[in-house]
Amino acid sequence: MAVTRRTRLGIAVASTILAAGLTGCGVVSPDMTAVDYEPGDGTMIIVEDVRALNLMIVSEGEGQNGVLIGAVANRGTSDQDVSITLGEQELYAGSVNAKATELLETDDPIIVSNVPAQPGAMVDMSLSVSGAGTQSESVPVVDGTLPAYAEVLEKYGAELAS
Repeated sequence: MAVTRRTRLGIAVASTILAAGLTGCGVVSPDMTAVDYEPGDGTMIIVEDVRALNLMIVSEGEGQNGVLIGAVANRGTSDQDVSITLGEQELYAGSVNAKATELLETDDPIIVSNVPAQPGAMVDMSLSVSGAGTQSESVPVVDGTLPAYAEVLEKYGAELAS
């Protein structure tokens, strides 16, 4: 069976239309890597260009001391004064450089005195950014059931006991 010029042209046009239709999906779909999401067990709190990322409290129980873990990221172009509070307890206060991320558990641990909820529950925490406002979200309290959190309790055992 001979392939005519008209058949080849028809196949070429159909292929072009099909390729354009299949590759055009990305034109109208949102870029999901640019969307903020919570990839871990913790909570994200956003105030303008500042994000508190993957926040959680690791504690052995309600009324015990715990460790705040997570990070604070400043996506803006100027340094920001930031604080994180749990009720009346200011857990973190500092200036976060522009385009920088600070891990909360890399230096001295941030000890949460008298954790107000048992592991598995949530507590309300606030992120405040000077001149930009405050946002509150529920943050989980976790215990040492999972190995990664057991390591946190073990690493900071002396600080938690004091």
